Amino acid sequence: GRHSCQHRSKETHCCTSCTNINNIITMLVTESFVKTLHKDGVISTPQQSKMLEQLFETHANTNGFDVEYSAGQKKIVAEVKCNIPVNETSFGAAQENSIMEDVDHLFHSKKKSDLTSEDIQDYYKFMVFLDVENVRVSTQKLIRKLTKKGLNVTEYTPKTKLQKDIVYFIYISTEK
Repeated sequence: GRHSCQHRSKETHCCTSCTNINNIITMLVTESFVKTLHKDGVISTPQQSKMLEQLFETHANTNGFDVEYSAGQKKIVAEVKCNIPVNETSFGAAQENSIMEDVDHLFHSKKKSDLTSEDIQDYYKFMVFLDVENVRVSTQKLIRKLTKKGLNVTEYTPKTKLQKDIVYFIYISTEK
């Protein structure tokens, strides 16, 4: 979309400053996501270290998944969305379509990833969102909509017994 910003790039119509801020927020949320998985006992300390190391070596918005980790007993794949709903308590059509596309990629992989559609079946799958009240309300509506379409999606809680055939929606705060 267009931003009213002096730093707008003619090719992308997106302001560089806004993109950089979004990349920083995405990085912080991704880092907190990895730490949350460790705190909840989903991954071990060595896995957390390797995942964070991998995160800091990779640029945001490279062509694969935001988190793609396979070394260790738990393979993790995740997409990180730092969208704030354009409507007060629901995502706009473009936001919703983007999230639904990411959910589909988590089930079936994507062309730009090294993971095949067979490989991704061995991974625990997460859609990571910024922990903001209107994001929670909007994603809960989206979960109901996706479930009605027959997709296996649910909210993650620390007590969740993870399964590889479900995409977990998890809310992450950037506060330390």
